Amino acid sequence: GLVYNIGERTEGYSNFLWTVLLAAGAKLGLAPESVAPVLGHSCLALTLLVLWRTSHRFEILAGAGWQGVVLLLAMTSPTLAYWAGAGLETPLFVLLWLGSRDRLAAAWEGRSTVPAALLLGLLALCRPDGALLVTTAAAVWLLSAVGGERRRAGIALAAVTLGLAVYAAWKLHYY
Repeated sequence: GLVYNIGERTEGYSNFLWTVLLAAGAKLGLAPESVAPVLGHSCLALTLLVLWRTSHRFEILAGAGWQGVVLLLAMTSPTLAYWAGAGLETPLFVLLWLGSRDRLAAAWEGRSTVPAALLLGLLALCRPDGALLVTTAAAVWLLSAVGGERRRAGIALAAVTLGLAVYAAWKLHYY
């Protein structure tokens, strides 16, 4: 189970979502130590795609040419490359953080709030410090929204809160 020692109900992970993904690979007969770097590199590739798509906002703020500069800096980052293959949840966390910011910006532009809410919930499940980022994003989202947008943001964030409350209740029961 999700414990440090067999027979003891002590939480043995700090990255629930990553652990679930590795366990899914194990259920398919794949060794977690083989799945983790593949997932990490896949998350990095998706992060670069999200970064490419969202970096046009730099173009709006700073002028033409920034989209390529942002992507080049990310692609040549030794830190991103290292953590992608390290087998830890860092690439997934970065992907969820950047993706949630992209979808929050889309929600502010009047698009659906569901993707932003879903990514924020997953971010909080990825690592404990994700909850702090979710709280900050939620506060900014609610404070910046006006009229019907505030209602939509409130409903989306209530759904995230409910999902995280169910997860917290499960953890309290299990451990």
